[in-house]
Amino acid sequence: LTDGQRLLSISRDVMDKLIAWSLLYRLGDYDEAGKTAIFNRMWAELHAVCNFYDETNKKYSWHPEHFLDTAEMALGVALAYDWLYDEWTSAQRAEIEKAIYELALKQTSALGGTYNLAGATNNWNGVCNGGIMTAALAIANVEAYQKDVITVLGTSIKAVEKGMWVYAPDGGYEEGPGYWGYGTTYLHSFMSALDKACGTNYGLFESPGFAASAYF
Repeated sequence: LTDGQRLLSISRDVMDKLIAWSLLYRLGDYDEAGKTAIFNRMWAELHAVCNFYDETNKKYSWHPEHFLDTAEMALGVALAYDWLYDEWTSAQRAEIEKAIYELALKQTSALGGTYNLAGATNNWNGVCNGGIMTAALAIANVEAYQKDVITVLGTSIKAVEKGMWVYAPDGGYEEGPGYWGYGTTYLHSFMSALDKACGTNYGLFESPGFAASAYF
């Protein structure tokens, strides 16, 4: 852990790199050698993250004790997994899927872990549920995890419904613009993933005050 208490700076570094590399791989005009170099660097990062050992707490972990660390790591890993899904080998996919399940989803109270996804109404609600929900959707087609994915998705959607009341009635946010940007970014990621995977965001975007929040 970077300060003996948090993994968050590492999680953000990993997430930022994986998203950038994924976009470069998909959209960049590279020859085969260039694409291979990006792919190999991404896999080196993902392999390290999926086998991340927390020396402080002596366990394989994305530090669920401070669940923002886990949620941000899960989002970055899930997007890299999904955006390059057809490029990964079956063994690589299995390694990433297991890490998302074991190090993120199983750490929630919905699956017997310690973090209560429904426990926050501040920015933690959007970030933690947004990261976990996106990660759950990424592995929803993996038969071994489907039942637990459904459990997590149901818990997260109910939790987000509760957390989004902070935007009512006119789009204001009780924690100010900094945390507004933080939590809202993850909520948009989460809703976009729902729209693409399920064909609907279940009316979350129409929550009182949410659509007006940017105007506020």
